[in-house]
Amino acid sequence: MKHHAWLLVALLLWAFQKTSLAYMWPLVFSGPHPDSQDVDLDEDLEEYTINHPRSTQLGNRLNDTMPCQRDKSCGKGFFCDLHYGNCRPHKSAGEPCRRDGHCERGFDCRFGTCQTSVAVGALGARCRSDKDCSPGQCCAKQHGESICKAKLQVGAKCYVPEGGVDYVIDTICPCDSGLICKLTRHHRRAHGRDTTSRFWTDHNHMRCQPL
Repeated sequence: MKHHAWLLVALLLWAFQKTSLAYMWPLVFSGPHPDSQDVDLDEDLEEYTINHPRSTQLGNRLNDTMPCQRDKSCGKGFFCDLHYGNCRPHKSAGEPCRRDGHCERGFDCRFGTCQTSVAVGALGARCRSDKDCSPGQCCAKQHGESICKAKLQVGAKCYVPEGGVDYVIDTICPCDSGLICKLTRHHRRAHGRDTTSRFWTDHNHMRCQPL
C-alpha cells in the first residue's frame, strides 16, 4: 500500500514539473535579448559634434572623414588634422588655421589665419634672426610670431620694456643706422634734470634721433 502511495506522489510531482516548464520556457524566450537590438552607429555619429571651449565645431561629421596620422595619407586637397586625427579639406585665405599645412598652396598660416605667402627676406616674412631679413630690417615679434620688420626712422617712438609678456608677444626694431633712441629735447627742457631717472619709462617721449 505504501509503495503505491509513493508512486502516486512521484507521478504528481513529475506532472507538476512538466506543466510548470511548459509555461516558463515560452516566457523566458519571448522577451528581447539585450544583444539582439540593432544599434545604428552611423546615425549616432552623424549627430555627434565636438564641442570646443570657445564654441568651435568641426564642420564635417566624423563618419565623413578618414582617420589619419599624416597629411600624405589624406590625398590631394586635404590635410590631416593631427589634433582630431581625421582628414579635412585645405583652407583658403582668411580661414582659421594652426599650421601651414592647413592652408591651400600659396598660403601660409600666419597669426592664426591663412594668408598669402611672403617671399623670404621681404617685410612680413618669417625669420629666426636679423640675417633672414633684408637690409634696413630686423627680426621682431608680432602677435608672438617672428617676422621681418622695418627699422625705426627719425621721430619714431622707440621705447621697449625691460622684458615681460608684452615684450615677448610684440616687439619693435631698433632705430636705423645713424640714429639713437633717446628723450626728445623738448621733453628734457620741460622737466629738467628729473628726466634722468625716467629715461627708460617715459616711452611717449622717446624717439629715434640723429647721433
